[in-house]
Amino acid sequence: MKKARVLVVDDSPYVRRFLREALEGEPWVAGVEGATNGQTALAKALHAPPDLVTLDLHMPVMDGFTFLRLFRQRSRAPVLVVSAYSDLENVERAMDLGANGFVSKPEDPYRDLEAIVEEVRAKARGALGLWAEPTSAPAPECPAAPEPGAYPVLAIGASSGGPPGLQYLLSALPAEPRAAVLIAQHMPPGFTEAFARRLDRVLPFPVREGREGAPVRPGEVWIAPGGRHMVVREEPGGSRLGLEEADGSLYSPSVDRLFETAAEAFGPRLTAVVLTGMGRDGAQGVRAVKARGGRVIAESARTALVHGMPREAAATGCVDEELPLPEISLRVLALAAGERLNGSRVPA
Repeated sequence: MKKARVLVVDDSPYVRRFLREALEGEPWVAGVEGATNGQTALAKALHAPPDLVTLDLHMPVMDGFTFLRLFRQRSRAPVLVVSAYSDLENVERAMDLGANGFVSKPEDPYRDLEAIVEEVRAKARGALGLWAEPTSAPAPECPAAPEPGAYPVLAIGASSGGPPGLQYLLSALPAEPRAAVLIAQHMPPGFTEAFARRLDRVLPFPVREGREGAPVRPGEVWIAPGGRHMVVREEPGGSRLGLEEADGSLYSPSVDRLFETAAEAFGPRLTAVVLTGMGRDGAQGVRAVKARGGRVIAESARTALVHGMPREAAATGCVDEELPLPEISLRVLALAAGERLNGSRVPA
């Protein structure tokens, strides 16, 4: 396993030292560099490109937003925002610029930083998926998909780098999609609400944060709320959403839980898409999708900002196609227009 170079960017010497000490003990870390502002961080990143960046947003000389914009022109390395300025407006702006994750810094970091150290470590450990060696074991066999049924359902899972790709895919849908769309994007509580609102403003169909008991219907997009798992339940009168507590899960919202329960509810009507992200969330879920006769698409390394999740899904042998994002959008468009992925029409 390749060890990671980490760059900690924060104007507080106390926070820099604390995060350095928290990360240096990790077995996957080769070393930790520090920078007091975005300008210094950019110079260090050009000299010795990091594999992972933790980034404060408000700093002198050059703030975190400017650093993100310039860094993204040069690198696809994951950037984890660690900031007290984690209100919805700042989160949306950082997401647009390419941030991969968020940790809310406590108001009094001199007293409360211990409260976030495990969250920082856990989210940083997700980068291990970037450097995992490819498996040499043969891919397990999955059952062939039976002929799909009527109205289609699209379930999408994403993590680091997912928000821009999700917006790209949803923008490809027609104004009145014939598919129901369910999304699990790894985000902390509160941030998915802002993400759903932003998409709802720019897209012609409703995009909402998932809620308990909401009916699953064509033409509507539901995004799993941060910090909870969104599942599908079969009830009298049709399929409805349910919410489950994460209870210490490494991945939240869980792509696996969404895929597994959607597969149980929709069977061959389901198409699951695994987009960019660290770790292996979704790998178990795609097995369930194939076992119930659904179809699975994974984003290829050509466009995935972080190829961990798509690669782990493909390693199961249950992925039908590995495609770059523009080609996935064509598949999604056909599905939402009521076509099967082989080009024939889905009966109304």
